[in-house]
Amino acid sequence: SPVDRIEHTPLTIGSDVWIGHRALITPHVRSIGHGAVIGAGAVLNKDVPPYAVVVGNPARVARFRFSSNTIDELLKSQWWTRPLSELRMILHEFQIPLEPALHNKGNLASAAEA
Repeated sequence: SPVDRIEHTPLTIGSDVWIGHRALITPHVRSIGHGAVIGAGAVLNKDVPPYAVVVGNPARVARFRFSSNTIDELLKSQWWTRPLSELRMILHEFQIPLEPALHNKGNLASAAEA
């Protein structure tokens, strides 16, 4: 008799990813990009782009954590590959907002006007 098989698909989870409580990652998801946030209880059925915030069942991109320019800069920098000794020397850079307008104004519409 034929046997149903689920093929193993390797999953790559990027650096600086947060996965909420009871989030479910289905077997055919191949990657969760750097800096992504997976909401609690989300059901992932497709790949997640870098710095996306995904929520729901099925999971959908609710927004991105940063502008596309900032995301490109973060990915290009590959800060997560640097030695801890080097990161300690620039710790202050991790304590300031990357996009001050978003943090100061509180919403995307106001940030676009800035």
